[in-house]
Amino acid sequence: MQQFLILCAVILITPFTVQAEGPRIGIISDAASRKEADLLMVELQKAKCELVERDEIAKVVNEQALQAGLNRAESRRIGQFLKADGLVLLSRPSRETLAFRRVAVDPGVVVWHAEFDTNKHGIPVPQ
Repeated sequence: MQQFLILCAVILITPFTVQAEGPRIGIISDAASRKEADLLMVELQKAKCELVERDEIAKVVNEQALQAGLNRAESRRIGQFLKADGLVLLSRPSRETLAFRRVAVDPGVVVWHAEFDTNKHGIPVPQ
């Protein structure tokens, strides 16, 4: 699973690599994908990304908003408020699926979206 998350981390930060400093990224996850979010945070820190603190994110968005789905305007507003270059949204649409969305705050568009079969990629299924 760690190799899988390293690959995801590389894909998620690639659009930001032209910056002199590491990008500022906020990771927003639902309760079911919290463990994967924690592991992804570790990999992004190794890649010299500045991560938005969970407390900052919690002030702006809650799990219900994530599960309902953030639209373009909400993603942009949240990212700008957090002074983030990008947002990574992690969720589990089902027990066997882990979904990633990478949103560029300006202009507020999804630049990468993927859903992975947890069984195929060796990602543990929450109990």
